[in-house]
Amino acid sequence: MRTYIPRPEIERRLLETLTSTQSVILLGPRGSGKTALLERLRSSLRASRPVALIQMEPIAASPEILCERFLQLSETALVPGSHRSAPFPRLLAALTKGRRQALLLLDDFTELRTLSYFPGVERPLENFLEALAKKQAPQAVLTSRFPAWVASCFQELSDATRSHFEVLRLPSIRPEELTALGMTDAELMVSATGGLPVHLSRLFERIEQGDDLPAALAAEMAGSGRLEAECRATLGQLLHRARGYGACKAVLHVLAAEEGLRLTDVARRLDRTPGSTRDYLRWLEEVDLIAVRDKRFFFVDPVLRLWLRLYGQGEIPSGSAIEAEVGRHLNGEFAAARPPAPPPVAPEIEVFPPYPNDDEFIEID
Repeated sequence: MRTYIPRPEIERRLLETLTSTQSVILLGPRGSGKTALLERLRSSLRASRPVALIQMEPIAASPEILCERFLQLSETALVPGSHRSAPFPRLLAALTKGRRQALLLLDDFTELRTLSYFPGVERPLENFLEALAKKQAPQAVLTSRFPAWVASCFQELSDATRSHFEVLRLPSIRPEELTALGMTDAELMVSATGGLPVHLSRLFERIEQGDDLPAALAAEMAGSGRLEAECRATLGQLLHRARGYGACKAVLHVLAAEEGLRLTDVARRLDRTPGSTRDYLRWLEEVDLIAVRDKRFFFVDPVLRLWLRLYGQGEIPSGSAIEAEVGRHLNGEFAAARPPAPPPVAPEIEVFPPYPNDDEFIEID
């Protein structure tokens, strides 16, 4: 069973935000705890108001499936209607009629982009947000793993619709939070995992059973380990969402070998032009696999980088090879120094830049 890492300050800030704004978009990479936060919100609020939690990714399969399942799952929050239009317009119309004090918790809402492949469905993500911005629509908390897609969508929205949403970034777990939970080596744990709860919770379980941090990480990165399985699935899923699948894989191999490279360095190692390499890097940013800071490129998730160093060589690593690579990972032997992130606007949750320049990379903290 996955250990939940309590984050009371984040929960408090999110509840306070809901009292002062209509809707919230919460950004964070896979495994950052977005779904757990929605579940906590539902548990704390459903006794006092109508609340519906919907995972969008599995039901955004077609306009028909989405409309049917969404309306079934949201019946506590939306007023039933008798619309006879096509499925997606029917869903948009339903969104504009929320019950009094209703709250929709929508996980991975950017999956709606896939509906644009169906005939007759145009601007699905933008139209969905515009419907939620209508006067009688329910309040909503929406999550996404993909800041670049949210930023691109925001550029297409009207000022009135943009002002309806406050976009917040869910921060990584800080060492102080781990120390408060009684964990030792908090700084090292955050550095090794990127502060992602999905990784930390796995390590917590093994440490509580008596392993030290190196042994716990080595066991979880072995072929039968849960972190190994999660990294394999995450890397495959995100790469398949990216444009230029093969080229993007090549870039990740370059950054797995040496992080913190500049554009020209990556291009030289790929033997490609800076222009084409820039495209590859942007595509990887779009699916939140890499981040840029001070014009240098890094993995968003350091454990994914560790996985690629272990399993990207074309052979199954031995136990001793895993232990050695984990040791280098924890000692920071192959980690480039990351420039400090810009200070957050708020101490708990950073406000996302609403209108990024499309010609610039989006910084992901």
